[in-house]
Amino acid sequence: MNSALPHVVEATSASLASRIIELVDADEVSLPPLPQVVVKARELLSSESANAKALGTLLSQDSAIVTSLMRLANSAAFGGLGRVDSLNTAIQRIGQRQIGAIVMGLGLKGHYKTSNPAKAQVLEVLWNHSVTSAFAARAIAARTGMDPERAFLAGLLHDCGKVLVLSALDLMHSRKEVSALSVATVHELMRALHCELGHRVLEAWKLPSDVAQVALLHHEPKLLDHGLVLPVKAANLITRRLGFHLEPDPTLSIVEDPVIEELGLTDLQVATLMVEMELHLEEMRQLF
Repeated sequence: MNSALPHVVEATSASLASRIIELVDADEVSLPPLPQVVVKARELLSSESANAKALGTLLSQDSAIVTSLMRLANSAAFGGLGRVDSLNTAIQRIGQRQIGAIVMGLGLKGHYKTSNPAKAQVLEVLWNHSVTSAFAARAIAARTGMDPERAFLAGLLHDCGKVLVLSALDLMHSRKEVSALSVATVHELMRALHCELGHRVLEAWKLPSDVAQVALLHHEPKLLDHGLVLPVKAANLITRRLGFHLEPDPTLSIVEDPVIEELGLTDLQVATLMVEMELHLEEMRQLF
């Protein structure tokens, strides 16, 4: 495609989408690599030497992560009988496998920050949606015999492609390839591209293939045989109903959605899950 695109008043969404793909293909736009503390934590957790003490030594180098883990360990989501007052105890309470996903989330939060006020508002909604989707997917997986920690990670990362779309639009704007875009156009571009681009990002970050597949497939109309897709699909429904979504819908009927039947959730289980999420999601979001 010729790089001399018309301005947005003449450009179609299709031409903008094609240009975004061009920029990604040429590596002119990408998400930053994972922070080193995240990479090292993942390496440690996959090794035979992984234990709470070794993980605590590594994570203690990042005071922001330590503070967040302490808050999480003492939250309703992970609360035990007594108050946690040390990092090692926090790791033991949360669990080493869950720690990996949570550290990933804490490390990624910087990807959702910007000095542009308009973009910051969109990124805040995307971040809140990602966090609440992660906790909702975790709760659903726990009820349906799936891996809660893996579902948490998949829920956290499933929409990361939208951030890449916004980065590409920023670059195009700085080059004067487009002028100001309407909210509707930006949302349309994110909807059209985020699955493919999110899959690329997660593969580049060397995330597990089943987690990367969720980014690619979570809007597929057919319920494909990819286990983690189902809890993330259901989590999307819940977060949209509760308002943690770019396109919230408080009237959305969750129990009638085919994904709920596929998961084997009863109406009572869905109702209970919704109550739990309403009680705790705001706290969970603020903890991140």
